[in-house]
Amino acid sequence: MQAAAAAGLLLFAGGSGHTADPDATVPEGYMKLTIAGGAVTSRINTVVSAPLLKHPSVEGAIHGKITSVGNGTLGHATAGWTPGALSNPSAPTLVRLVSGAAAGRTFLIASSPANTENQFHVDASDLGGSTLAALGVAAGDEYRLHACATLLGLFGTPAGTGVQAGASLASADQVQILINGSWQNFYFHSALGRWTRNFFGQPDASHLPIRPDSAVLYGRLAAAPMHLNWMGSIPHSPRKAQVPATLSAFLSTGWPKDLTLGTSGIEQIPGWISAPTFAASDTVSIYVSGSWRNFWHDGTVWRRNFFGFPSSDTQVLPASGGILLNRKTAAASTLQQSLPYTLEP
Repeated sequence: MQAAAAAGLLLFAGGSGHTADPDATVPEGYMKLTIAGGAVTSRINTVVSAPLLKHPSVEGAIHGKITSVGNGTLGHATAGWTPGALSNPSAPTLVRLVSGAAAGRTFLIASSPANTENQFHVDASDLGGSTLAALGVAAGDEYRLHACATLLGLFGTPAGTGVQAGASLASADQVQILINGSWQNFYFHSALGRWTRNFFGQPDASHLPIRPDSAVLYGRLAAAPMHLNWMGSIPHSPRKAQVPATLSAFLSTGWPKDLTLGTSGIEQIPGWISAPTFAASDTVSIYVSGSWRNFWHDGTVWRRNFFGFPSSDTQVLPASGGILLNRKTAAASTLQQSLPYTLEP
C-alpha cells in the first residue's frame, strides 16, 4: 500500500549569512514532510524526495566561478578548500551549476580521489559515461556547493524521528532506492544502531547520498506517521536532471511545488519514445492512492493506461514526490525543466 507524502513549504528571508557566499537573495525555508503510518503487519509506502538545497559546512568558497574543467574535474583557483573536506563520505557534498549551458545540473563530489584546495572530482555515476565539457560545463560558469541528503540526515534515528528499527528488515521500516536500475533495501538496524543495507554483512549505509534529483520509497511499518522538516534554499536555476543509462530511473519531481505531467517536460527528454499506444511508448509510473498508475505520451497529450485511456496532462506530480521512468532504450539523457515559479528580485 502507499500514501502520498504530504509536504508544505514555509519560506523565510533569503541568505545563509555565510561569509563565503555573496548571494544573499535566494529564498530559504523548510518543507514539512509527512510519512504515512504503517499497518503494523504490513508497510505503507510513501514517495519521498528532498528538493530544497542545504548549505554545506565547509571552509573556503561555496559559491564562485569555475576556472578549469577536466573530463571529470572542476577547479576554482582561489577556492581555498580544506583538502579532503568536500570528499568526506560522512558528509557528502554536491555542486550545482547556476549559470552557463549546464545551469541546473547537480553533481555529487567524489569521495576518491579527494579534493584539493582548488579542485575536486565529480562522481562518475553522475557523468553517465560522458565528460563535464560534453554536458555543457565550461570555465567561467558559476557554481554553488550544497550538502547532500543522506539516509541518516533525511530520515534520522528511532530516538529522533521515530524510525522503526529492527534486528532484520522484516521488523523495521524500509527505504527502497533504485540504484543503477536495481532496487536496494535499507533499514535502521537496532543492534548496530545505524542505517544498513539489507545485504551480506549489513554494510553501513547511514551516509548513503540521496541526490536532490532522485526519489525513494519509504515503507512505514510503525502505526504512527513520521513528520520530517527539511531545510534549505529553493532551487533558483532551471533543472537539468541526469537520466541514467538504465531502463528504469526514479527521479524526484524536483521542486518544492506541485507540477503536472503536462508541465513536467518528460516527453521532451532526448530519445523519449512517444507513440499512439502504451505498449510502444516509454512510460511514467506514479504512486497514487496506494498503487502505481501508468502513463504514456501519445505525441500530443499524456494518457493513463486505464479504461478509456483518459487524457492526463493535469495529473499532479506532488512536491517532494517522485516519478518512475520506464524506458525501452537504456541510454543516458537529460530531463530539462524551467523554473516553475518566479523569484522576487
